[in-house]
Formats: sequence, C-alpha cells, structure tokens
Amino acid sequence: MHRWFAPLILSIWGAGCPAGQRLAPYAALEERFVLVGSASDGEPKLYRDFEVIRRGRREKALVLVAPVSLRAPVAARDGKSVHLEALAAAVFNIGDGMALEVAIVRGTGRIPVYSRYFDPGRRAADRDWARLDIRLDSPVAPDAEIELRLGPGPQGDLVGDWLALAGLRLVPE
Repeated sequence: MHRWFAPLILSIWGAGCPAGQRLAPYAALEERFVLVGSASDGEPKLYRDFEVIRRGRREKALVLVAPVSLRAPVAARDGKSVHLEALAAAVFNIGDGMALEVAIVRGTGRIPVYSRYFDPGRRAADRDWARLDIRLDSPVAPDAEIELRLGPGPQGDLVGDWLALAGLRLVPE
C-alpha cells in the first residue's frame, strides 16, 4: 500500500480514533448543500460526513471532488451581514492544485465573493487545515444561495483535486 494512501483508508474505516474522543457535531449547513448540474464521468463529486486527517488534526468534512458546483440556501438573517466560516484542506498532496470559488446566487445573477487556489504539492501551508472567514455581501437576501465551485489547477489536471470543508457555518456580524 502506498504511504500517502494509508491515512485515507484508516480514516474511512474509522481506525486510529482514541477511545472516548468524539468529533464535533455535524453542521446543518453542510447537509443543505446540493450538487448543481450532473457529473459526466459518473464518478461521485461529493462525499458527506467524511473523516479527513491533515497534520494530525481529524475533522469530519464535506469533501468536494473537482470539477463540482454546490449550492445551499441562505436562511433569512433579518437584513444582517453574515460570514461563512469553515476549515479547508486539500485531501491529497499531488497534482497541480485546485481552485475554490464562493459566490452568492440570486435568480440568474451570480456575485463572486471569494476565491482561493490550493496547491498542496508545492506549498507546505496548503497541507494543513486553513481557516476560512468569508464575508458575504451585506445584507444577504432571503432568496439567495451560497455556491461553492471547485475547479482544476492552472494546467487543468484533475489528479488529486479533492478539497475537504469542515465546520461550515453562517455567522451573523
């Protein structure tokens, strides 16, 4: 078995979790995300409730496999601005990286609010959990949706383009 694959398999089987240690409750926002469009290659593009270990930290995460788009409704926040908070980590250290985009969608309009390029094969910092704090446009309309898009890196290589998002939540300002 390849050395980089062993932690993934242990994570899937749940091995290695110290007795009595429990993970944080699953965030409701993660459960509301649905796929936009359909996958043409027949491979799964989204894994829910997936345990990912990066730099010794274990998190239960929503794992996106590029290329993929997801949307979730934004609950009415009484006209207040909100932040999208999460932890993000690349699952593998291979390939040319991947690009995450976050947008607010209302009807046919799409407003980009955040983008980040993850390249764990070349940047050591991208091999760890990164805290995301994304301010959404103020105020978010009641009919708005959050859209997450994960695309390939600059060479278009989809090898290892898996991104884990843990602890997704909306926090009022």
